[in-house]
Amino acid sequence: MKAADKIALARYKKKLALARSSGATLNLFETKDEQIARIERAKKDVRFCVEYYFPHYATSECADFHVEFANMVKRDKTFKGFAEWGRAQAKSVWNDIIIPFWLWINDEPMYLVLIGNNSNRAGQLLEDIRAEFEANTRIIADFGEQHNPGSWEDGFFITTGGFIGQALGTGQSVRGLRVGSRRPTHIVPDDIEIKDTIKNPKRQLEIVRWIEGDLIPTMDGTHRRFIQANNRAYPVMIQTVLQERHPKWKIHHIKAYDPVTYKPTWHQKYPDNYFKDIETEIGTLAALAEFNNEPHVEGTIFKEEMIQWGKRPRI
Repeated sequence: MKAADKIALARYKKKLALARSSGATLNLFETKDEQIARIERAKKDVRFCVEYYFPHYATSECADFHVEFANMVKRDKTFKGFAEWGRAQAKSVWNDIIIPFWLWINDEPMYLVLIGNNSNRAGQLLEDIRAEFEANTRIIADFGEQHNPGSWEDGFFITTGGFIGQALGTGQSVRGLRVGSRRPTHIVPDDIEIKDTIKNPKRQLEIVRWIEGDLIPTMDGTHRRFIQANNRAYPVMIQTVLQERHPKWKIHHIKAYDPVTYKPTWHQKYPDNYFKDIETEIGTLAALAEFNNEPHVEGTIFKEEMIQWGKRPRI
């Protein structure tokens, strides 16, 4: 094996081990009626769904905005919008794993397409949910063996229960994207903005046009969801261009903390002084950009290095 393949295999084995850890407390004496009742509860209550099927991710209680967004997406079969959450708010876990899985157990057709800034990155993102279907003992106990050896590879899989997952790089050809008669139903570009695109407005516009003209039109059924998951760390991004061009698309804008009180939005996970310490470590401007979606615009006459910044006085 090539060194890169060995690294990829070792990475995936770790993900399988993480998924298997979900069944550490599997109730072997549960009755069929109890199992059915629990599945029905998980279909309605995404918070419970996470706590039961993904305890290895639910190391702290779900944030209220997680549940709000999941329900918003579930209610709208043609949802178009943005999970514009600050850094470290579980954007990828919710949009790449939890929400697609939750819609699938609610008997929705699921053909998930994950878009990364390149095909390798997209494949790594798709591994997370593929590992859950392959090794999560609670999923297997409730929905049967999902591993499908004939359709189980890097960047693409089909479970025995009909869940399709595919990984694509930004700008990759998507013409005729389908599996048999099935076309994508759920598209998630995840952190597709990189430093090269930030510095290149022309490239940003090319990607925007690719999303509008090529990617979204691959969906043609009753379920046509598009969710871009990215924090807003820069003044002009692919998502800001899309937002300006499509004002009716929903923007779920979440700041990680209150900039005055420093109270975390995800208070179930982070202690009260966590983001105050972050500001001290990386600086106020960087913290506001990465965690609060408040990018700083550097001037052309008065440049960043010419300004002396101090701490905000107490109110």
